[in-house]
Amino acid sequence: MESNKQSLSYVEFRPKHRALTNLMRRNWSRRPQWWQAILAKCTIEPYLGALPPELRARVSKENLSAITRQFRIMLEEFLAKNSHDIKASTDGPMYELPEIGRLFGVSCVVEFGPINYAGFRIWSGLFGLVGKMSFPEINAKYALKLFYDDNGNYYDNGVCCEIPTAFAAAHAEPRNNSRVYMAAVMNEPYLLSRWEGDCVDGRVRKNENEIFVTAPKEEQNRNYRGGRRIDYGETYRTAYGSASYRVRKMCRQLISAARAKDYARLRQIAQVAPVAATAARNDLDDAVVLATYMADCNVAQMIAKAVRNQR
Repeated sequence: MESNKQSLSYVEFRPKHRALTNLMRRNWSRRPQWWQAILAKCTIEPYLGALPPELRARVSKENLSAITRQFRIMLEEFLAKNSHDIKASTDGPMYELPEIGRLFGVSCVVEFGPINYAGFRIWSGLFGLVGKMSFPEINAKYALKLFYDDNGNYYDNGVCCEIPTAFAAAHAEPRNNSRVYMAAVMNEPYLLSRWEGDCVDGRVRKNENEIFVTAPKEEQNRNYRGGRRIDYGETYRTAYGSASYRVRKMCRQLISAARAKDYARLRQIAQVAPVAATAARNDLDDAVVLATYMADCNVAQMIAKAVRNQR
């Protein structure tokens, strides 16, 4: 009897786990098995993020949790009922969502782009399509991305790649990526982010020290608005982005000093190694490797020489 009780207890036990949001923001991985294992083995809901600020402002603090949950349920029910027709449509359907609107005391409308004269649906790609969710009375607009059932490359596009990448990239580089608010990774997956504009404006903001980068074939004007990335397919963390904060900082210092031909500053940075603990020396070594990879040839040689002379 005792062994049966232990077995039953083991089967029923599912450890509680904090929300996935912070994990996905800070622990990006190209392979999704780590967060899928958490969903499978722990007591945790498959939702990420929080209500957008314009909607949060219309909800009292004591009701925020309940309203957020209702919003998720209503949106999921809407998608379960209509996603097939939305994906199959050609005329750009529009839906009024009065139940969601009443949560915030305004109206709510979702519209999806039609197929244009060239045979392509506007606001869409190979792995999903985007609708504009609007709350007209408060001039709030959000991009609601739905994913096609066939998510293509498991690690590069679709739900398993794009949702974690969106949260991680928006957190790491908020100026370079659209603001991401909410998502669901199971049942009817979606991604809710700020609406950055209707039309392609051709602006792509370049960041010398990129933490996330999009593959060249996907780094097209249509995937950016106002210089910000709005599509996260084939987007990955760079070598610079994968380094620790200390290594990134030291890397920038080395490159800056070398470009300015500030030899005294280079020697000062390089002098960390002989007297410091092993971890600090390893950080310097990693920073030198990263800096020589990122900088042009002359700068890289100057950094390598300065460090070598201090060994």
